[in-house]
Amino acid sequence: MKRMSNIISLRKPEKKMKRFAGAVFALMLAVFILPTNTLAGDTLQIRGQNAEAFFFSIDASECIETTVFVFASEEAAKRHDSPGPPGPTDFFSFASIGIFQVDVCKRRIQFLLDAFCSVFPLANEDFQVNKMLDSAMLNATLECFDNVSSSFFNVDADLDWTATGDPVRESFHFHFLSPGFSFNFRSSSTSRTAEVSGMVSRGATNFTPVMGSGAIRSTKLGEVVID
Repeated sequence: MKRMSNIISLRKPEKKMKRFAGAVFALMLAVFILPTNTLAGDTLQIRGQNAEAFFFSIDASECIETTVFVFASEEAAKRHDSPGPPGPTDFFSFASIGIFQVDVCKRRIQFLLDAFCSVFPLANEDFQVNKMLDSAMLNATLECFDNVSSSFFNVDADLDWTATGDPVRESFHFHFLSPGFSFNFRSSSTSRTAEVSGMVSRGATNFTPVMGSGAIRSTKLGEVVID
C-alpha cells in the first residue's frame, strides 16, 4: 500500500510544477540579484516573461518513470534599498530544469536520477517569448548536478511552447525562510496554458520523448519584500 501511494504521489504534476517554478524563480532572485547587505525593508520589483513545462514518461519496460520540470525566465528588476531612492533597472535571465528518474518495479522505489540543472545568464537568442504569449522557445545548454551519483553533467534543452488556452490573470505568493534571511515574493501576471515539444537530452538520451504541458507567462508586477 505504501508503494502504491508513493507512485501516485509522483504522478501529480500540477501542484509539483507550480511549486517548482515558484520556488526556482524566488530562489534565483535571492541568489543572483539580492546582495549580501540586503536589509529588512528592502524591496525588489520585477517585470518580465517566463515559461514553464512538465514532462512525464514511462519506458517500454513500464518500470522506469521520468519526470522533467523546466522553468525559463527573462526579467527586469529594480531594487529599492530603504530608506534611499530606487536603484537602476537590471536585466537578467536564466533557465532551470529538474530531472527525476525512478524504478518503480523494485520492492522499494529506487531513484536512478535526481538532478537539478541551471544556466545563468541566457543569451538573448536562447530564450524568447512572443508578446501575445502565443509561443516561446528555449535553446540552451545547462549544467546539472545529480544527487544520486554526486556527479556533474550537461543537458541540452531545445523546447518550443505553443499556447493552447486563453489569457488568464493570476497571482502568486511564495515565502522563503532560511537562517538569518527570509523574504516574501508576490506577483500579478497573465498566463496561457501551452503544449511543449522538443528535447531535454544528455547525448543520445532524451528525457522528454513525449509532448509536455506548461504555461507561458508575463509578469506585470512582482515584488520581493525582505522581512
